[in-house]
Amino acid sequence: MKTIYRPLLVVIAATILVPSVVQAGEWGIGVGVVRHGPAQQGADAAITGGPFPFYEGERLSLGFGAISYAFADVSGMRLALEGQPRFEGFDPTKSDALVGMHKRNPAFDIGFSLSSDGVWGQAQLRAVADITGTHDGYEVSASYQYPLQSGRWTLVPSTGLNWRSKKLVDYYYGVREDESRAGRPSYVGRSGLSATVGLAADYRLTEHWNVVAGADLTYLGDSIQDSPIIEKNHETSLFTALVYRF
Repeated sequence: MKTIYRPLLVVIAATILVPSVVQAGEWGIGVGVVRHGPAQQGADAAITGGPFPFYEGERLSLGFGAISYAFADVSGMRLALEGQPRFEGFDPTKSDALVGMHKRNPAFDIGFSLSSDGVWGQAQLRAVADITGTHDGYEVSASYQYPLQSGRWTLVPSTGLNWRSKKLVDYYYGVREDESRAGRPSYVGRSGLSATVGLAADYRLTEHWNVVAGADLTYLGDSIQDSPIIEKNHETSLFTALVYRF
């Protein structure tokens, strides 16, 4: 079930939502790859890729595994329902340092965001929770980005803070009693704050074709760095996609 729920959610959302609003915005299809570099000892990067539907309308936004629907937009304040995959899992069979650990799976989070934009940039508050029964936790974040456009290029630097709940941290970074070993004591994760910086780029090749790419670097808080399975104080995410707009 957990190996197929993300593509299923995207396809279901596209099937239900896109036809009802397709005349009101821009839509297309893309092929992309996301690479998440975890901080756990010896854990391999998680790579997810494939085709995905793309839509950008007045209320609905659908991208690489992520869905957003704004049901209120008043005086520059936008309230939206959001869904997005979480790639923080790892497979212990691929790391000698994680032998004896249980596999940690990706998840899909859904929640709400409140955003505002102007000549000063774009700011967002966001709260999401797991709907897959994977980590059963939640995350609250605040972010800011400032789009820069020049010719065919659009660059979007960003920064943000995110608060992960105790259950979320414990699932991905905790060490259970039956997982403890010499040099790897049990550890119960606790809630904590991390910081993220990022840069995204969009280049319009032609009237219909765009190349998008980006990178995020997350500096992990003490509640995660204190885990005995953590070897780095940061995590990275990279993505790239080729999008065709109809």
